[in-house]
Amino acid sequence: MPLSTSSSDAATGNTRTDLVRATRVLLVAVLGLCVTAEFGARLFVPKMSNTLSRIRLEATAARAMAVTNHAPKEMLIVGNSLLIAGVDVAQLNQPLEPTWRGVRFGMEQTTYYDWYFGMKRLTADGARPSAFVVCFEPRHLITSAVRTELFAYYLMRTRDTLEVARALDLTPSKTADLFVANTSALWALRKEIRKNVLGHLLPSLPDLMKLITHGLGAPSPSLDDILTIGKRRLKAMRAIADAADAKLIVVLMPPLTAGDTPALQQLGKELGVPILTPLTDQDLAPADYEPDQYHLNSNGRWRFTAALADQLQLALQQ
Repeated sequence: MPLSTSSSDAATGNTRTDLVRATRVLLVAVLGLCVTAEFGARLFVPKMSNTLSRIRLEATAARAMAVTNHAPKEMLIVGNSLLIAGVDVAQLNQPLEPTWRGVRFGMEQTTYYDWYFGMKRLTADGARPSAFVVCFEPRHLITSAVRTELFAYYLMRTRDTLEVARALDLTPSKTADLFVANTSALWALRKEIRKNVLGHLLPSLPDLMKLITHGLGAPSPSLDDILTIGKRRLKAMRAIADAADAKLIVVLMPPLTAGDTPALQQLGKELGVPILTPLTDQDLAPADYEPDQYHLNSNGRWRFTAALADQLQLALQQ
C-alpha cells in the first residue's frame, strides 16, 4: 500500500507539473501572438488603406512642426472630410509663401472635441506651429462626440482619458475602450481593418456610405446655440493655442448660411479668434459639390481655396 500511494502521488505531481508547463507555454504563445498582431497593426495596416496611410503621414508631419524665427512660418490646418475635400493646400500656399506655409492634418468624422484634445496631444508631443487653423461647419463647433478609437490613438493623451469621458458623458466601458485604443494600434484600428476588408469585397460600399452619412439629415442647430456654446469652446481652444504661443484661426466650411456670418464673425472679434467665412451656401452652386451635395468637388475646392487664401492672408497679419 505505501508503494502504491507513493506512485500515485508521483503521478499526480507529474501531471501537475505538466499542466503548469503547458499553461506557461500557452500564455507565452498567446502573448507572442498579441505582440505580433500589435506590431502588424502598427506597421502593415496603414499600408492597406489610403485613408489610414494619409492620416499617419499627416500626423507625423504635424508633430514635426517646430518653432521657427525665419520664413516661412508654419500653420497647422486641421479638420474633417470637409477640409480634405474643400481645401487644396498646395493652391492655398502659393499666395501665402514665402511668409507662411500650411500643413494639413485631416481626419474624417472629427468635430470640436477631437481637435480640442488633439491640439493638447500635438503640443504635448512637441508640435509648435505658429498658427492653428481649425476648419469646421458651424454645427461641428457644438457637436459633443469624437472619432472613438481612431481619435484615441492619434489625437488623445492618455492622461486626458477621464476628461474626455466627463466631457462626453461616456460609460465606463466606452471610457475603457478609449484607454485601450490610446495604447494599442490593433484595438484602435480593428474597425478600420474590417471596413477595409468590406471595401475590397464591396468596392461600391464607400460611395454608398457617403450618400447615407453625409450629414444633411442632421438637424441644424440654432444660431443662439452656436454662439453660446461656441463661445465657451473657442475660449478653451484658444487657451491651448496661447499656451503653445500660437495663433488660433477658425474657418467655417459650407454648409453655412450667409445670414449667420455677421454674428459668427462678431463672436470671433470678441474672443480675439478670427472666424473666416470664405464662401457661404449662397456663393456656391450645386455644380460645386460632389453627388452627395455636401463635399465640394474640384471646382468648388478651387473656388473655396481661392477665397480662403485672401481672408487667411489678412487674418495672419493681425
